[in-house]
Amino acid sequence: MEKEQVERLAKNIRRLRNSKGWPRQFLAAKAGITLKYLAALEKGLMVPSKEILERLANAFGEDLAKLLGETKPQTDVEFAASGKKRGKAGPVSQSLTSSPLGCPGCGGQWATYVKPCPNCGRRDSID
Repeated sequence: MEKEQVERLAKNIRRLRNSKGWPRQFLAAKAGITLKYLAALEKGLMVPSKEILERLANAFGEDLAKLLGETKPQTDVEFAASGKKRGKAGPVSQSLTSSPLGCPGCGGQWATYVKPCPNCGRRDSID
């Protein structure tokens, strides 16, 4: 990978993680990598193997090309043709604790063991 590709990858990992509201710990656990390694990737200090890239793409639910920043944004027509479904948007219950995490079941934001996920009802989380 060239320097600008590594920098673009680092930016895309941070952008995708932040857009989902995930802390680094959650993404590292979901991708099966260490927190220290993820931090180095987000800073552009490491060049990941193809296996690590695939793990990150799977953790985000994205294809490898999007993670690498090699695709243009999908139009609504292309999105509809892909057969994917858009996620539900909605407020997280006020009764949950203040540190939302991504639900391992559906990817929605919710807090730890206090209440079930408002989207899918799952009770466990990765802390």
